[in-house]
Amino acid sequence: MLQVGVLVAIVASGPTSDVAQLGLLGWALLRPLTALQALSLFLVVRNFNPGLAAHGALGGVLSWALPLIVSLRQLPLVTAQSLRVLGPLWLFCAVAALTSVLTSPAVTVSLMKAATLAIVAGGILIANQRLTSAETRVLGTWLRTLAVVVTGLSLATLVRPGIAHLPNSDLLNGVLSHSQALGAFLAPFAAASLAEWMLMRRSATPLRTAIWFGILGCTLLTASRTAVIATILGLLFSMLGGASADRRHAGAELRKALGMVLLLSMGLLILQFATGRVSSGVSEFVLKGGQGSVSEAFEASRGEKISSQLHNFATSPWVGHGFGVFAEGDPTPGVRTFMGIPVSAPVEKGVLPTAVLEETGLLGFLCLAVLIYALVAPVWRRAPHPIVAMLIACLFVNLGEAVLLSPGGMGLHIWLLIGWCVRAARLEPAPAGAVAAAAAAGAPRPRPFPNLLD
Repeated sequence: MLQVGVLVAIVASGPTSDVAQLGLLGWALLRPLTALQALSLFLVVRNFNPGLAAHGALGGVLSWALPLIVSLRQLPLVTAQSLRVLGPLWLFCAVAALTSVLTSPAVTVSLMKAATLAIVAGGILIANQRLTSAETRVLGTWLRTLAVVVTGLSLATLVRPGIAHLPNSDLLNGVLSHSQALGAFLAPFAAASLAEWMLMRRSATPLRTAIWFGILGCTLLTASRTAVIATILGLLFSMLGGASADRRHAGAELRKALGMVLLLSMGLLILQFATGRVSSGVSEFVLKGGQGSVSEAFEASRGEKISSQLHNFATSPWVGHGFGVFAEGDPTPGVRTFMGIPVSAPVEKGVLPTAVLEETGLLGFLCLAVLIYALVAPVWRRAPHPIVAMLIACLFVNLGEAVLLSPGGMGLHIWLLIGWCVRAARLEPAPAGAVAAAAAAGAPRPRPFPNLLD
């Protein structure tokens, strides 16, 4: 009800929108849990459908100031445990800043983006590590509830197609500003829903099942290819990783899930041979209702960017061309300043791996690989399958929307989910094998030759 109330205030008028956002700022400064809750809700407010939103005079300032203020409030709470993931994050930011000083055509913008990533993502990770076990469960419920609220309100907008869809298309953007934004927002929850439905069926209830399929259906209606790929890969990786208290039951559920995937594949193959409509339906989804081939669609959407980024990487393979800016043309389109200091310069790079190679070279790419390993390793070993699916989907969203290194936009949502996944995994009991190994390592070794006088 609180989430819906804030969103209704955004729709009502500009003054009520300002009051709601100022209220979120005050609430966020109380303690780590409220900071994370306020940031997650503020992310939806910032990306609200312009056909519904009525932002006031403070909206533009708060859009970049609120995450920074809230994150700066969390930095003094750093702990030694937090440094396990903060170290790789800040190392990457330092390397990105250093390489940008050497090569960036807009050094101040690159330094601003590196500092923003270090502060905002760092503050989110620190706040998550400060949560107690009960607070971690509360935050998980809050985030899932927010996904349900966004899903329900987005599906409700279908009664007004002019608001629900992007102009001149059937792509659902719902209460968010773009179908890609809605897809990226829901993809981690869609992956977790699939993993929970296929691998943890004992937890299924009619209400939960309805919620899972509502999130999946809303994700498909966005026609976001990136969201679908991230959802599928999140599910597949969750079958390989994750922990379960009941290994025998988990193995049975995994075998059932693999059987369902195999039967579905065979059914689609038979339907394709019988009607020939499966491939045409897939092509229509990939082309988003347009004409041409899949390769042409890829080249028009991401292929051209990948080729350009790899070409720029080849010209400066070690240090790149500057973090968060274009290597060619205007490096700072749409830059916004505050008292002469750049505070916002959105850049659409599309595919994260090649974008990092272009911007920071091999040095930055290796540091990013270390960061991703630090985030994935504890979740992969200890977390339940749905949490693994959520984390992996958060990462694979960046195959089409390079948001991980831009926490000022949808990247803020991705970092909030990643931070919660890492914290939830650390609170899970260690696997039995790891406990036994640790106990064996701590036990004194038997002497090969006992003392004859004993």
